[in-house]
Amino acid sequence: MTDFDSSDTQSSCAFQAFFTGHYFVKIDKTLRVTIPSKFVQVLDNIGGCHTQFVWVIPGVDGLRVLPKTEWDKLLSELNRISPIDRKGQEFKRFMLGRALECELDVQNRIRLTKPMMAIGKLTNNELAFTGAGNEMSIETVENWEKSNTDSAMESMWQLSDQVFSNLEANLR
Repeated sequence: MTDFDSSDTQSSCAFQAFFTGHYFVKIDKTLRVTIPSKFVQVLDNIGGCHTQFVWVIPGVDGLRVLPKTEWDKLLSELNRISPIDRKGQEFKRFMLGRALECELDVQNRIRLTKPMMAIGKLTNNELAFTGAGNEMSIETVENWEKSNTDSAMESMWQLSDQVFSNLEANLR
């Protein structure tokens, strides 16, 4: 496996406000994983200074890693759920009960937990950090590679046609 640093193909802007690209990292025996330096730069740009904390929550095919701004938005949305909305409260408990506040150490690492690794189905020590706009995701390298096969890419192009058609329709 060759590590691809997507910054090689991007112009070097002084200010980047979105997480883009992908990076392969290893997780150590104490479950620490290094946040890629380009993503740390984005955290710094979003937070105005070195951001010390991120929040890790369950994702679709792994884990979502949220900066404080996105965490605050999620909390605001979850707090809008009516206390008598049984399904909504169940979802709220699910998300908040599994959320992990992680402090970046001096080497920009965060420590995951065994339960969080299980929730994200992160079964080995090689992980892929992927930019997802306002947040990051962590998944296994195998999942990342599966999402880049020819058939998966064709499905994504078909999905993009549908998504952008829906966006266009909503703007009318």
